[in-house]
Amino acid sequence: MQQSKTNNHRNNEKIVYLPNQRGQHRNVSADPAEVNNKPKKAFKMQTLGVLAVGIIGVTLATVPLVQAYLESDALTQELATAKELEKEAMQENIQAQEEYKHMQDPEYLADVARRDYYYSKPGEIIFEFEDYQE
Repeated sequence: MQQSKTNNHRNNEKIVYLPNQRGQHRNVSADPAEVNNKPKKAFKMQTLGVLAVGIIGVTLATVPLVQAYLESDALTQELATAKELEKEAMQENIQAQEEYKHMQDPEYLADVARRDYYYSKPGEIIFEFEDYQE
């Protein structure tokens, strides 16, 4: 029995009593391996928490950038299409202006009337020949 009290006494030497908030004592192990692990675990947890918050923050910041990039790409394609349509419209406009200038020329109108509508000057006879191909 004496020996078990001695073992208990030795075990009690490793226990350090610290006051808690209510003024009571709680058992804290004085084992150095255990004491050193707690700050390391806390540091690891804190590091993981900061890392997780950082990843979430970067993700949330990246989403609008990706959306803006995709929207920009769509607008660039739309702009290219609009430029092509503008080019076609400009060519049609130039062609219409040329036709308008020709319509103001009496000789051109006479040629069109003869060719397309078979009009003739007084005393003229119009002969139509089929295209000859060898």
